[in-house]
Amino acid sequence: MLPYAEVIIGPAPGVIPNGVKAFNVINLGQDGDMIDLQDIPITGVVGLTAVPKNIQTFCFSIENDENNIAGPVTVTPPASHHVLIQYLK
Repeated sequence: MLPYAEVIIGPAPGVIPNGVKAFNVINLGQDGDMIDLQDIPITGVVGLTAVPKNIQTFCFSIENDENNIAGPVTVTPPASHHVLIQYLK
């Protein structure tokens, strides 16, 4: 497995590709200050449209084929908000 990490600054989207075994979305807040946090919109995970602002680190892993990823996962932070995405492929 190979690790990958990237800081995304909104409104630019970050993409977590198909085939990952696990990923994290870490909300760093506006300008990366970790103070002003907003919900982080996310697509590609069944049943989830945003990571709530009160969850600073969202972790997702594939276990026993019971979790569903509906294509690449796209994370699109609000303008000026920083998000760190990490994944194992």
